[in-house]
Amino acid sequence: MRPVIALVGRPNVGKSTLFNQLTRTRNALVADFPGLTRDRLYGDASVEGRQFIVIDTGGLGEGEAGVEVTMAEQSRLAIAESQIVFFMVDARAGLTAADQSLAHELRLSQKRIVLVINKIDGVDEHTAVAEFFALGLPEHFTIAASHGRGVFQLISEVLADVPDDARAMQEEPFGPLALVSRVRSLDEAIEKARDLRPDLILMDIRLGDGIDGIEAAHRIRTQYDIPVVY
Repeated sequence: MRPVIALVGRPNVGKSTLFNQLTRTRNALVADFPGLTRDRLYGDASVEGRQFIVIDTGGLGEGEAGVEVTMAEQSRLAIAESQIVFFMVDARAGLTAADQSLAHELRLSQKRIVLVINKIDGVDEHTAVAEFFALGLPEHFTIAASHGRGVFQLISEVLADVPDDARAMQEEPFGPLALVSRVRSLDEAIEKARDLRPDLILMDIRLGDGIDGIEAAHRIRTQYDIPVVY
């Protein structure tokens, strides 16, 4: 199963920009104001042959009212689905009370938290990094997502000690397999998985018109604890 990385942070810290860099797409909308991304967005990514899944989120850590409540709920779902959380902060804005609140919440998640200090271009890097030491997160990287600076190093180092499950799958036998393919809805994909209860699901991500196979795979994995390959 490919590693899953959730991009989490306050609105407008560059999560969608990093998502587009990693997936080499423009699927995530990017603008210079907060709140543009509301639902979580899944994408396939690969660095030096290591494949992984990245989840873009709307934002957490600021006043949650109205649409911000939905954004926060989507962000927390992404955290629950991931193995690694990139906690993104804005070097230009500096450390905020919202960053500190979110850092506390993320520590309680018991996930691997990687502090990603974005927008490092045009600021004194050492000063910016020192300010965020107050968050108490030892694993940190500096990047400028809009230019791709530091992104390759970030992914390479974070995934260096993550097992390559694609290789392990070729070496280790599995029990019964099931293929979930060409279904009409997410609910149908999940119903098939629940009925079959295999040891491993091989999923065709081209499930049907408008059906998000990656999201279906995540829901099957989290709800029924069945590994999914697609």
